[in-house]
Amino acid sequence: MKVDIISIELVPKEFRSEVKKLIKSIAKSCENKQSFTVCFIDEAEMIDLQKQFKNKSIVTDVLSFPLPEMEKSFSHTKHLLGDIVICVEQAHKQAKELGHDFINEIAVLTVHGLCHLLGFDHELGEEEALAQMQAEIEILQKASLESFIGLIARNIA
Repeated sequence: MKVDIISIELVPKEFRSEVKKLIKSIAKSCENKQSFTVCFIDEAEMIDLQKQFKNKSIVTDVLSFPLPEMEKSFSHTKHLLGDIVICVEQAHKQAKELGHDFINEIAVLTVHGLCHLLGFDHELGEEEALAQMQAEIEILQKASLESFIGLIARNIA
């Protein structure tokens, strides 16, 4: 799986190379030929996206934007899953609140967003939430990040 990383300059300098390596490891762990984008944004941009797409005026940690069905048939997008958008400030706050490091939080948010791009949606009910939780665990393990707990499992625990 191929991944493009956008706005890495929003990630604190001391974490940039590790974040790039981590995201590429997550992408490599998925054994298909599709690609996705991870874009880092600030709180103001996240609020704008929330207003535009979720009709909410809040900051959240991660949003996923799967490629619309009608665009999957175009030759230039047929291998594109979509975009994952991560709010750097929110990820940093959550890492502090949960007592783990920023890299761990970026891994969890990236995998959570990737699962949404792969078709999982924990918001559809308990069965879907369990399926997404299992998918998150599997991707983290394949990327040799088994010590990290997925976002769904973290919210259930």
